[in-house]
Amino acid sequence: MNKETGDKTVVILAAGKATRWRGLPKQLMPAGDESIIVRIQRQVFQRGELPTVVTHRDDIAMESKSCLFPKNNDTACDTLLSTRDLWHDQVVVLLGDVIYTKDTMDLIFSGDRPLRVYGNAWEIYGMSFSASVGDDIATHLKIASEYNSPGPRGKLRYFYQSCLGFEMGSGRYELEVLQWVQDKTRDVDSMWEYNKFIHEIVKSGKLDDLP
Repeated sequence: MNKETGDKTVVILAAGKATRWRGLPKQLMPAGDESIIVRIQRQVFQRGELPTVVTHRDDIAMESKSCLFPKNNDTACDTLLSTRDLWHDQVVVLLGDVIYTKDTMDLIFSGDRPLRVYGNAWEIYGMSFSASVGDDIATHLKIASEYNSPGPRGKLRYFYQSCLGFEMGSGRYELEVLQWVQDKTRDVDSMWEYNKFIHEIVKSGKLDDLP
């Protein structure tokens, strides 16, 4: 796997177990005229980078120009930690079940700080960080992956809170590291959320950053 263009390392996390989708790969669901995972890759290509899709599924790998099968995909933090050897220059982390607007994708790609997280009080949509702080990033990913949460384990929100010294699982956030996203960018954690997005955004002609 060779990095072809650009000065960023871009990884797309798509190694979830799809337990809430009855085994269906949500990344392959349509978003307009292309699947979610193909849409994200195209958006990255248009910004001059070659993304690596991190997945354990052959069907998603077949839709990816460059892919990595993670050593550990127990949680999102474990999956990201499995990409440690790829971290060079500025690292961009995207989530394979998020439908990104043009503005949000541009915002994420503009990041040049040691750590910047993109999302809001409820969701994390992506991150960017400098490979120069990779050891610290890896440490907090491990801490977050081992946090015994009452709900889904190893969420990227726990990683963000660990980095800031906040109690993991709390509602705390701040706006120095967290870049607030409040547009039509959406993740599709459930079939209900996906159907709602299709009805409100796609069918109403509000989906942007199209081919």
